Amino acid sequence: MVLLLVGLVHEQAIRDLSQVLQLDPANIAALNNRGIEYSKLHQHEQAIRDLSQALQLDPDNATASTNRGEAYFHLGQFDLAVRDFSDAIQLNPKSSQAFYNRAFTFMKQNQLDLAVRDFSYAIELDPNDVGSLLQRGEAYSNLNQLDLAIRDFSQAIELEPNNVRALTLRGIARSGCNLHEQALNDFGTVIELDPDHPRSYFNRAVAHLQLDQLDLAIRDYSQVIRLDPNNVHALCNRGFAHQGLGQLDLAIRDYSQALELEPNNDEALCNRAMAHQKLNQHHQAIQDFSRAIELAPTNSHAFANRGAEYLRCNHYEQAIQDTSRAIELDPTNGNAWFNRAVAYSTLNQHEQAARDFEQAIALDPSLTEHVPEREQ
Repeated sequence: MVLLLVGLVHEQAIRDLSQVLQLDPANIAALNNRGIEYSKLHQHEQAIRDLSQALQLDPDNATASTNRGEAYFHLGQFDLAVRDFSDAIQLNPKSSQAFYNRAFTFMKQNQLDLAVRDFSYAIELDPNDVGSLLQRGEAYSNLNQLDLAIRDFSQAIELEPNNVRALTLRGIARSGCNLHEQALNDFGTVIELDPDHPRSYFNRAVAHLQLDQLDLAIRDYSQVIRLDPNNVHALCNRGFAHQGLGQLDLAIRDYSQALELEPNNDEALCNRAMAHQKLNQHHQAIQDFSRAIELAPTNSHAFANRGAEYLRCNHYEQAIQDTSRAIELDPTNGNAWFNRAVAYSTLNQHEQAARDFEQAIALDPSLTEHVPEREQ
């Protein structure tokens, strides 16, 4: 109802301004304001028409340039938006909004250095501009300059201590710098401010995982799933945490639930296969690895692990086939070389076995103690 009423207000404003323009077609203020009203109704082409007419009458109208730039931005015509924002800046170099708008457009074009430059101008003009601080922080994050990003997010938090977005972004940046304890503090504050937002629990769970606090990660992922039962990433990550604690049946349950939601999730298939592998459920493991390979034919780990399963089941030719493909995809996989060597050795192909054992040990010297005596 509120949105409907707002829409009616804008439509009435357009009707009123149209009447003004019927009487005075060169009324620049009316053209500019009607353009703004059209934009509020997402009728950006009509907005551009009015604002272009205003600029024809008054080329030095910085407000009309800014407003037309915003309309072009919403239509995804970013080069034209930049042109208009640049005109607005030339006409009014002290407009922090024009610098912000151009910077935000540069962000959309992935011209991050230019975005940082313009957000910096906007902040220089208005040091308390939280929006520009957050956006510059995001640009720094995308440039992997995380220390500068954290500085900007912290400055925004000083201005607005309960700004959920700023706290979240700083937590993510801190995690990227391996400052996981500090990230936990940020995510905890966000949860206190907004206890019903699943993303906050997810972010904190990831930090717990990084600190190997698997029980706490499971607790937070469970909260995510309570709030968002179809969150596949939370189910997979909780399964991974269960797997890390040796709770393999619970891990399989989570991966299976994720696969009901996304049957073609090759990562969930591989992880479930490895859980089956640890439970010596070889048939189920091979099934899952095979399905993962169908979905991701260049997944070297899936081939290596299925080869290991075939080896355990005494299917040596299939083991050689899979480990060979794994080696082809990733020649640095020492376990694949080792398992192929074992398969060759069992088939009395000792020359090939010796060659593979040598390569496996070169990649991973700890495998030396596992070489069969007959091959030493």
